[in-house]
Amino acid sequence: MVFKIIVRFFLGIFSLACSSSVFAFEIPNRSDSRVLTWQRFQAPPLTITKGEDQNNGIIDSIRALITKDLTEFEHQEIDLPYKRFLLYATEKLNVCTPYLFKTPEREKYLIFSKPVVIFPGFEIIMHKKLHEKLNHADSLSLDSLFSKHRMRLATNKVRSYSNIINPIIAKYESEKLVSRHNGSTTLIFRLLNAERADFMVDFPNRLLYWAKELQVDPYDYVSIPIKEDYANATSYFACPKTPWGANVIDRVNMSLRKHVNSPEYLTILKRWSHDYHESEIEDLHQRLLGYYED
Repeated sequence: MVFKIIVRFFLGIFSLACSSSVFAFEIPNRSDSRVLTWQRFQAPPLTITKGEDQNNGIIDSIRALITKDLTEFEHQEIDLPYKRFLLYATEKLNVCTPYLFKTPEREKYLIFSKPVVIFPGFEIIMHKKLHEKLNHADSLSLDSLFSKHRMRLATNKVRSYSNIINPIIAKYESEKLVSRHNGSTTLIFRLLNAERADFMVDFPNRLLYWAKELQVDPYDYVSIPIKEDYANATSYFACPKTPWGANVIDRVNMSLRKHVNSPEYLTILKRWSHDYHESEIEDLHQRLLGYYED
């Protein structure tokens, strides 16, 4: 009798786990071309899925502009990690993402929109007191921070940056100048705030969000370009490379043309930026407009 109760208990747990898994990775509609399923994910401040700033991310707000114009579709959202979205795209399911970087490999099975946002690339984030010791430099050498100044970097265990930044970090891991941690960017910022690390590497538009999350003054920190890697980042909408996906991207591009040069669009791009980054964002917005001149 006891054995049966135990078996039923574990079967119930297994059943609940399976049902939760199905819910977490709900399969997009396979047949109804009128249903447009959007990938939803937490990548603040670009996409924000929880907290008081939910749906107030940069990409969230741009997608809201676009979906208002795409009235022929029934829009729905599902929570999907990137690997799952890319898998669904290869299976040609009717699912799109509002935020993706373009690569040759992805272009084999995805159709990309015109550029949606061009934003500053990875930068060095540190407390302004440390920046003062570096003579308020306009840019910093990542290699010199390690080799000359012996500063400590905190990052995530699985975090990857660029083909230029990654080898520099790897070079100094054996010297205990790089600490890798499980957990989110929130943890890394906490370490920085507690002075258990000297700097972190991230996109500058994340600084205001994480400072707000941890209730610290964002102006106690600075975000400085990396001398070795000045590359900007460009994001796109993307859908599966199918007739359905091509139609969606055509409609997205039409809507982007309508909004991209509006004051509202520029206001969205500046939403999570430090004051000293606003002129750079305006310059990048002008570069973005160049893709819409044809």
